Amino acid sequence: IRELLLFNGSLKQSISFTTRKPRESEVNGKDYFFVSKKSFTEMIKTNEFIEYAEVYGNYYGTHKKWLQEELNKDLSHILLELDVQGAMSIKKIFPESVRIFINPPNLNILEKRLCARGKDSDSQIKIRLAKADEEISIGSNFEYVIINDNFDKCLNSLNKIINMNNCG
Repeated sequence: IRELLLFNGSLKQSISFTTRKPRESEVNGKDYFFVSKKSFTEMIKTNEFIEYAEVYGNYYGTHKKWLQEELNKDLSHILLELDVQGAMSIKKIFPESVRIFINPPNLNILEKRLCARGKDSDSQIKIRLAKADEEISIGSNFEYVIINDNFDKCLNSLNKIINMNNCG
């Protein structure tokens, strides 16, 4: 996502709210808005999210007011980095949205990548891998599916899709 945003300056990334703890290099308000579960559930009750989901034991959500303000500016296209649940919810609300699923070449490579990035515990990696088949199955119904077998090729494919759909 970071590389895509550098590559295509007309995109703006949404910053999600989450209840998970920040990783070592993450900054509140830049990578995510990190909040407690109590705060998040209060925001759910007051209908502050356009979409939210519980993923791997933590909540993630896109703030409704922020998204609407950005869409009203009409200066850029908004990139939402979502799990499949969030993408399905957004598609119902914004039928014109374009969903792109980035697929690993296979589950063995996915496991190696998750281990190599060093951001998840062994138990978190097992949970992610157990859910991967379901997510890949749902993602296969998105408008576009990219196999991430080569970073540069994947980045170029993403950029082409965005440009083809007048999103950037």
